[in-house]
Amino acid sequence: MSSLKIACLGEAMIEMIVDADGKNAALGVAGDSMNTAIYLSRGLGKDHEIAFVSMIGRDPLSDRIETFIASEGVSTKFLKRHPTRLPGLYSISTNEAGERSFSYWRDASAARLMYASSEDAGFEELSNFDVIFMWAI
Repeated sequence: MSSLKIACLGEAMIEMIVDADGKNAALGVAGDSMNTAIYLSRGLGKDHEIAFVSMIGRDPLSDRIETFIASEGVSTKFLKRHPTRLPGLYSISTNEAGERSFSYWRDASAARLMYASSEDAGFEELSNFDVIFMWAI
């Protein structure tokens, strides 16, 4: 099989998992498109280029997102940084029966501006990819 170049476009968010008593939370990084990029990287291996295309901020939590994505073997070369916006955030809480509920804070996330102008979008950069996976933001 020849080497594939796959771009996954979407939003990576900070995930806040609230403990059972609601007093503490663990932080993680998640997002459907980002998760897809990671699974592709793990499954296809280093012979293929898997890139995550998005926009994050210039804050410590955005740094955490970039570090996590890179640690999974996914290219962050197309991960843009917004000067003032932050990443989206969501929380997961679980009730006594094990049912999970989600709350989102992402209306003002940096990823919302990824396609705001043609200069920022960088669509020409995507022309070198064999596959483009897109997830709505």
